[in-house]
Formats: sequence, structure tokens, C-alpha cells
Amino acid sequence: MDPPLSLHSGHLPILQLPNGVLQHGVTRWLSLSDCATLAIASKELKLVVEVALKARKRWHSSDRHEVSHMKASRLFKFLARHSPNLTHITCCFAADRLYGGSLLESSLSSLAASTANLTHLTLLNVDVTDVVLQALAKHCLGLQHVAIGRTENNAFGNFVSDEGLAALAVACRGLRSLYLFRCYSCSDAGLRELVAQGRQLTRLVLHSCPQVTTSGLVSFLEASTSLQELDILLPESGSGGTAVNFETCFALAANCSDLRVLRLSEELVAGSVLDDSCLTLVARGCNKLQELELVQIEVSDAFLTTLASHCTSLTSLRLEQTYVGDEGVHRVLAACPHLQNLRVAGCSPHTWMLPAEFMFPGLSISGFSRMSQLAISNPAFGARLTDLDLSCLALEPLEATEAAAAASVGSSGLLPAIGSSVALATHAAAAIASAAAANATISSVAQATQQSAFDIQSAAAAAAAPQLILPIAWCNRLTSLSLDWLKVDGQPLQIPLENTLSHCNNLSRLSLVGYQGNVDRLLASVAAAGGSKQASGLRQLNLQHSQITDQGLAAVVKAFPQLSALYLGYCRNVGDQGLMQLLGMKGLVRLDLFNTPCVSAGAVADLAR
Repeated sequence: MDPPLSLHSGHLPILQLPNGVLQHGVTRWLSLSDCATLAIASKELKLVVEVALKARKRWHSSDRHEVSHMKASRLFKFLARHSPNLTHITCCFAADRLYGGSLLESSLSSLAASTANLTHLTLLNVDVTDVVLQALAKHCLGLQHVAIGRTENNAFGNFVSDEGLAALAVACRGLRSLYLFRCYSCSDAGLRELVAQGRQLTRLVLHSCPQVTTSGLVSFLEASTSLQELDILLPESGSGGTAVNFETCFALAANCSDLRVLRLSEELVAGSVLDDSCLTLVARGCNKLQELELVQIEVSDAFLTTLASHCTSLTSLRLEQTYVGDEGVHRVLAACPHLQNLRVAGCSPHTWMLPAEFMFPGLSISGFSRMSQLAISNPAFGARLTDLDLSCLALEPLEATEAAAAASVGSSGLLPAIGSSVALATHAAAAIASAAAANATISSVAQATQQSAFDIQSAAAAAAAPQLILPIAWCNRLTSLSLDWLKVDGQPLQIPLENTLSHCNNLSRLSLVGYQGNVDRLLASVAAAGGSKQASGLRQLNLQHSQITDQGLAAVVKAFPQLSALYLGYCRNVGDQGLMQLLGMKGLVRLDLFNTPCVSAGAVADLAR
């Protein structure tokens, strides 16, 4: 009887490849489980796999499923035995499990002893202990990056303390980045030891480390003149909840002028400590900032004005639940020509039902629409935006939009937003009347008349052009667009939004969570006008909490055949008939149907087949 095909080397065309090519493919593309499967196929492949594993430099695993302690320990022992030349190890297990114990500690110590060339280590949701860090400090002297801890807030475990950090600080002279996620036993002493040993970190991440206080942070910042990235999530309890304050910001501004990335979050803290005065110091002292993210921090347009004046190299600005408004965002867009990523989110989902006085201001509808005209008058205004997220626009009657736009003309001389043709004509007539009433000279009246003619022509052109909610130049460039929780009746936005999406030819991600307009009509319009450009590019569509029906799903299939992720959570009008239409989407790998009562279990089972 012939052996099985998988064990018959003559039936394996892969063996006809040159050894160098085969080893390169195994090294670069195959996971450890694939390598194990390949190794039992034949002796020749086993040798190839062994050579490839020995030559491998990087290993990455992001297993979100439950992994037993025994399996995790065997995994690290396998790497220690077969891949001694690893330089990069990245491992992230499921956050809801406790991976620890002496068995895992022993296998990680063996891995450290076997991989002397290791430079980058990331172990998340793996309970690294001081014993493991001491083994790394003893054997992996070239370590440059260490990331350890827990990714979930209420996860238990993680036994790293200042003793382990001190061992790294003493032995690893090339250490440049340290990421600590919910390391509850690490305190100021660990940071001071890094300073005492002269370690010039370029990146520091502290997520919910309650034992790190203002004193320790200030001491670290005063000695870290090479710091380029700082990411701090303040803990919900302990003295670390107020670790970042005016004193910390002063030390950061005074000593870290090369800072490029700053992320600060007070989402876990009961009361805010940071405000405009704190962040203004940072903007003035760290004028090389390129990425800034602030979450639930009480900054306003006053801070954004300072930011726009000093940090003109910004490429990413993400503001969530702050007190910024139209004017500050407009100033940043006008002053930062390299800005590519902009996120301004007001209240979190569902809080849009609260009274307006209890909500974060955010962008208003009128300020949102005014962006189009500002982009026309200033070509550098948002000239490089590719990722735009303007979620939770502030409550404001749409009837007040044109009045606000007309008022802005009188106060600043700027033209109102696209579509305000009546305001343009009114502005032109007012200019003539103003010149005549002031007994102006003939030349001034003639100049006003000429300007009014131009304004009337502009009004006619604006009336003839399709109304858009975004500048046309932005539409052609955007790859990601989020307009979640608009908190207004969708009818006034329906046609402008349809026109806008029809011009967004390069989108790969679109999110309209909580849109209150006619989603079916919106999708049908995009399907009818889009052709193949935007349809071929869109990969992710989020319509949670919307009024989409089965008819809308038919439009989704037609407009976006290459879709890989579709989110329909809380869409109560979606039923089995619409779900079955998704069978034609061969590339769909992720589908969210949470809380969709009209979808039956049988329809989901049929779709899964």
C-alpha cells in the first residue's frame, strides 16, 4: 500500500524548489503550527523547517483564544530550542485569562537564556515576573524595547516590580523604549533607577500604573532629554491618578523639546486635573510634536490656538470628549499643512440624548459646513487629510447654519459655507449699500460693484454645484471617514451626504454609526453613482444603530462587493431576507449582528456555511 500523500515526498511539488527559496518562504510566511505540520510530511521538509526556524529573526503571535498554561509554556520552550537567533518576539494572549505560575516562569527564563540576540520583546497578558526580567537582563544585554503587562483594566496578575526594572536598567545599556501596561507594583523607584543608570529612553508608555506619582515622573522627565514618545493612561485609583498635572507638564515642556508623540487620557479618573494651562505649556515647549491624542481632558479652543501657533508639524490630532469647538479646529487645520489624521469626538454614544448643557461642545453643524469654504480660500487648509473622524457633532438647529455663516462674513470677511448662495447675494448687496451710505468715492463704489458681481457669480456657481458636507479636495483624498452620532435629524443632511460619498473614491473605511437619515436611500445613491472606484476600495462599513433595512443590504452588496467587515449591531430592521443577500460577498470575514432581533439563528447558520 502506498503511503499517504502527505508523507510521500515524491508527491510534494514544494520539494522541487531550491533549498534557499524554500527556507526563505518557511522563515517569512509560515506560523509555528504550519512548520510543525510541514515537518512531519517528509524528512527533507523536516530538515528545511529546522534550518528555517534556526534562521528566523522575528516571531509574532496574537492569539485571542484561550491558551492553557501548559500550551503557553511549551510554546516558549519550543522557541528556546529551535529559534535561538530571534531578535524580535511579540506575544499577546487573551486578556481574560491568567497566564502565570512557575512553569511559565521557567519556560520564559529558558527563552531568555537561549536568545542572546534579542532586542525587542513584547509579552502582553503574560505574567512576566521579576525572575524573568532578571534572566533577560543577564542574557539579553542588547535589549532595546520591552513591553509587558495587561491590556484589560480589571485583569489580575502581573508580578513585575521595581526590582525587575532595576535589573533591566543596570544591564541593558541600549534600552530605549519601555511599555508598562497595568503593572501595579511598579513605582517611582523603578523610573528613578532608569535615570540613575543613565538610560535615555525615547519612548515611555504607562497605562494605569497607580504607584507612579508626580515626583517619579518629574524626576524621569528632567533627565530624559531624548524622549520622543510619551503615552500615559492615568489610573482610576491610587496616587497615580494625579501623576500628570501642571508640575509634570512644566517638566515635560522644559526638558523634552524633541517630543514627537504625546497621548494623555483621563478616562478612568473621576475628576480632571489637566486643563488649558497645563497643555499650553507643552505646546510651547514641545514644538516638534507630530502626534497628539487627548481623551477626556478639559482643553478648549484656547489650547488649540496655541497648538496651531507652535506645533505646525502635526500629522495626527485626536481629541475625544474635550471642550474644543469650531474655531480651534479650524485654526489647527489652517496652520498645520501636514495634518493627515483628525479625530474630534464629542460625547460618547448614547449620551446624545442628554440635554445640550450637559454635553461636550465639539464641532457644530455650522462649523462643520464652514470647512468647505475655508478649504477654498486657503489651499493648505486640511491639504493632506486622509483619515477624518468628526463624530458626535454638537446639537444645533440646522436652520441657524446660514445665519451663523452670514454673521461670520460680517465679522471676519470670510465667505460662508458652500451652498449658502442666498447669503452670498445678500453680502454683495450689503457691500454696495455700505459704500454708498458712507458717501464713498466713485472708485470705491465701482470697486464694491465689481466685487458684488463676483460674489453673485460665486453664488450662482454654488447653487448649481452639488452640495457637499466636505470639501471636494478632501473627498478625493480620504481613505477613512467616520461621521458617527450626528445627533440631528438626517433629512437636511441626506442629499449633501449622498453627494459627498459619491465623490469619495478612495475610501477603505466608512462609519455612520447612529445616522438618523434614510440609510437605504443613501446606500442606493452610492451604488448608482459609484461605479467601481469607491466600491472596489471600501473594506470596512459600520452602520450600527442605524435604520438600515433588507433593501439597504441589497445596496451594500451592489455598491461594495469587496467588503471584508460589516457592522450591523442594533440594526433592528434587518431580517433574514437581507442577511441572505450577503452570501454573494465572498470576501466578507467579519459580520456584527449583535442585538438584531429580526435575524434568526437559522439564517446566521446558513450564512456561516
